[in-house]
Amino acid sequence: MDRASRTVELRAGGGAARLGTRGLHVPGAARRAVRAVAAAYRAGRRAIVLVRDGAAVGGLAAYLDAAGFGASVLHVLEALGGPRERIRHTTAATMAFDDIAHPVAVGIVLDGAGAVMPQAGLSDDWFAHDGQITKSPIRAVTLAALAPKPRENLWDIGAGSGSIGISWLLAHASMRAIAFEADPVRARRISDNAATMGVDRLVVVEGRAPECLDTQACPDAVFVGGGCPRRCCARCGRGSSRARASSRMR
Repeated sequence: MDRASRTVELRAGGGAARLGTRGLHVPGAARRAVRAVAAAYRAGRRAIVLVRDGAAVGGLAAYLDAAGFGASVLHVLEALGGPRERIRHTTAATMAFDDIAHPVAVGIVLDGAGAVMPQAGLSDDWFAHDGQITKSPIRAVTLAALAPKPRENLWDIGAGSGSIGISWLLAHASMRAIAFEADPVRARRISDNAATMGVDRLVVVEGRAPECLDTQACPDAVFVGGGCPRRCCARCGRGSSRARASSRMR
C-alpha cells in the first residue's frame, strides 16, 4: 500500500464520523470488493469504501446502478485532511464527476431494489456450483452442529462450492476458514463465491486430503465433505482437542 492510500485509510474514519457513517473499509476497487458492498448491506445501510482513484469511483457507481442500487447516495470524499479536501454528493445512477482527486474514499447509503443477501438462511442461488453443494436446509443444521464462535477456525474438507466455509465466515468478522478442494475448477469457483459474498478472507487450498492438511493452521471445527477418506479423521483433530466435527449429509 502506497503512502497516499495509507493516508486515506487513516483518515476515512474521520470521514465516516463526519458523515455519521458506520465504516466498511474495503481497500482497493476490485470488482469483488464492490460486489461485497451490494451483497452484504441491505437498503439503508451505510459503508465507507476506500478506492484507488476517480475512475474506480465511476466503476463503483456503475456496478451499484447495474445491480439495482442506482438510487444509492454516494458521498465522494477527496483528499481528506489536506488543503485539497472536498466532499461532494451524488447518486450511483447520476455520478458524472470527472475530476476526482486522489486519495479518495466513498461513503455509500444503499438504496434500490437490488438483490440483498439475507442475514441467515442463504438460498443455494447465492452460490455458483456444479451440483456439489450442501443444500440450504442441511447447511443450516450443519452450522448449528458446528456452533461457530468468534475467532474460531474451520476446516471445510471437500468444500465443493464452499457454501459451508462461506456461511461460517459470515457468522462473525473474526471467523477464519480453510476450504480444501481437490478439483481445480471447483477451487476457483469457491474463491469466486467467497469474493461475491464479501468474505474473500476464505483460504482455499487446492489439494487432496489428508495430504494437504498438514501445513495448515489447526482447526476448532471440521466439516468433512463427500469423498474424504476415513484416514482424514485422525488428522482433523491434529493439535486441537477442541475440534468439533460434522460430516456432510445428503
